[in-house]
Amino acid sequence: RWRQDYFLDYDYDLGSNKGPNNWDRINTGGNEWTQYTADNSINYNLNIRGNVCNDDSRRPSPIYLDAGTEACQDTAEIETRQIQPDTDCGKDTLVFEILPHGLRAYFPRNNRRCDRPTIVLEEFFNGVMVWMDVHVRAEHVVDGRRYDAELQMVHLGTGGQNHQVAFVGVLIEANALEDDAEFQFLLDGWQKVHDDYTTQCENNGRRTLRKKQQQQSVKEPQSVKPRFLQGNNYNNNNNKRRTQGGNACMPDRYGRGCEPLGPRKRMFPYNLWPTIYYYRYRGAMTSPPCSDIAHWRVMDRPLSITRRQFKQLATLNASYRDADCKPASAVSTTKENYRPLQRTNDRHFVQHCTYDDFPMQMYQPDEQ
Repeated sequence: RWRQDYFLDYDYDLGSNKGPNNWDRINTGGNEWTQYTADNSINYNLNIRGNVCNDDSRRPSPIYLDAGTEACQDTAEIETRQIQPDTDCGKDTLVFEILPHGLRAYFPRNNRRCDRPTIVLEEFFNGVMVWMDVHVRAEHVVDGRRYDAELQMVHLGTGGQNHQVAFVGVLIEANALEDDAEFQFLLDGWQKVHDDYTTQCENNGRRTLRKKQQQQSVKEPQSVKPRFLQGNNYNNNNNKRRTQGGNACMPDRYGRGCEPLGPRKRMFPYNLWPTIYYYRYRGAMTSPPCSDIAHWRVMDRPLSITRRQFKQLATLNASYRDADCKPASAVSTTKENYRPLQRTNDRHFVQHCTYDDFPMQMYQPDEQ
């Protein structure tokens, strides 16, 4: 959960003396990431070396993404574990917050209550999700296009990777004809935080202490339409990676054709991924202290939401109010909170992983 002492005094206005062009001047001491350094944690050792924003000699983020010149090194999709309804951290464990710099949803700090979502990146990075952030508009630009928003899923490395983080970026496009029910669940969570605090401000007038903007339980949607994973290139390739258990079956883009083998159902929030294919590179956090300790995976197809949902998202994103109930959001004057593109260098190694590189992973029925 966010605390007021995590607050860093920066904003997203390009012309501001606290804006992105001046983030290197921001005092980043006591930032939220420090709770995961060796000085404050026995499980994590994030390599945070002060404020490195605007240091082009490192691997800054976000960046422009295209096919790049590097061949994809991955041979399989991002692995997520099998759903365990009795032990997984469900939607009701999320803590929603409206923060000065945007929207966030926290998973529990540890696994005492439930097992948090986890990912495996090519068997070299095991990560556990700690929170999700939203940026309006998208921070990464793909083939010349900046999408309407970007949902970023933040994972802390475990074991030998406890000094690094992994971000999975889901680009968002407001072009759907029907609301996305899973994304609406997130919107409903932040909307309830906003409405509850608005009511408190109206009932109590000016406040001397800001009540924490959070809500841990939100009613789940009654029905959710199935999400189908799609790729970009569907040409057959006889040299594809073999499926789980050594089965030499080649599924189509939807994971069909290998029955009874099939793709694994994804737990929330990974079921928001619109595809299994992505851009990958080594980069950094996109806000102060901008530490370059991040593995990035940015999905190459956007999640589609409606214009109504996007308007709700944009309004909530800029709705933070301080302890006196006064508007105090640090987003830009256009109600956006994305960092401008950073200059790429020879340390980024951008790769685009597509169907040409690996098919959908297939599992036995009892492992789906």
